[in-house]
Amino acid sequence: MLRYTQGWGWRKLNAIATFQMMRSVPPFRFIAARSAIRFPIHLSWFVVGILLSAVSFSSTLYVDHKKLLEHPKPDSIKIHAEGSDVAGRRIARPTTAHELLLNIKVALQQGLLLSSTFYTDDNLRRFFGTTRIVRQLTAKTNRSARLFGLSYLPVKDVSRLSVGVSWSLIDSDNQISTDGKIHASIGISADCKLGNEDIEAVFGTAGRTIATQTVPADAPGYSFAALPPTTAVMGNQNVIYEIPNGSAHRSTLSVLFDSYGKIKAIDAKQWEE
Repeated sequence: MLRYTQGWGWRKLNAIATFQMMRSVPPFRFIAARSAIRFPIHLSWFVVGILLSAVSFSSTLYVDHKKLLEHPKPDSIKIHAEGSDVAGRRIARPTTAHELLLNIKVALQQGLLLSSTFYTDDNLRRFFGTTRIVRQLTAKTNRSARLFGLSYLPVKDVSRLSVGVSWSLIDSDNQISTDGKIHASIGISADCKLGNEDIEAVFGTAGRTIATQTVPADAPGYSFAALPPTTAVMGNQNVIYEIPNGSAHRSTLSVLFDSYGKIKAIDAKQWEE
């Protein structure tokens, strides 16, 4: 055995010589042989482990990237409406009155109007296709806004078009209160060129009631003219739909027709029971 000397080179040489001498002894020769066999095997498993980890990591990246690509486009949101005839319909920015009515139907079926997040600027733009939003009330218990720029609606006079949304907390005394339940609505008022056939194309005929509009009695300071006579289909009629939703809220759609049988107002309501 070489004698221990100072310095790294001498230490290495001394260690090698010592190991060679120990291998000449039978017990150590057996241990060294076993180690020589095991080392390549251990190394192989180590390499395999690294490769498997790399494959797993790359697969994870691929899946995440794929999910990213499947994310809904910014101009549309996915609405899951299981059990309805608009199941899985994608709410997109409407370009026609028919598409807007479809959006309203989904909202009434799914309770979308009850959620405060429905009234963000982005959601209102997607849902209505509006180009301008004017906030009127922004309190925690009472919010409302008017929407402008719905040029795709076929109205007779665009200056008379009024579209708005509201969200309020109403208590049992019909007062706005932090202890109240949510009452929400979409209101559209206009001299419109749409008729009953446009409503039936989206909402059908089931679950509706039809009543002739009535003129309220005179109140102090107000005078109400009588409704003009009509022979048109749905002329001067008020059609109310009960929208089934299977949840702890109610949804209705009210459509008022003028004496020509054209839509003059739509009122979509949703409230907690």
